[in-house]
Amino acid sequence: MQQKQNAIKFSVSLPRPMMDYLEQYQHTHELPSRSEVLFEALKALREKELAEGYRLEAEEHSKNLLLMLEGTLNDGLETSDGIDW
Repeated sequence: MQQKQNAIKFSVSLPRPMMDYLEQYQHTHELPSRSEVLFEALKALREKELAEGYRLEAEEHSKNLLLMLEGTLNDGLETSDGIDW
């Protein structure tokens, strides 16, 4: 987890089943605190959001192959239609 000096303390209200899960997760994964569980959960949410952003970006670029290849036209490689792959 990040250094304690950068930490901000706040209160969270959770339904009992979510709190039970948080505590079970903490115990199962041997995390030192509930804060660490929330830190890991937020990291996972951020990674999921980034992955979705990258997926959408790739989908947008795949619609226009020239846009996707724009940065590689001067790399010295011969153009390929992908049949050889």
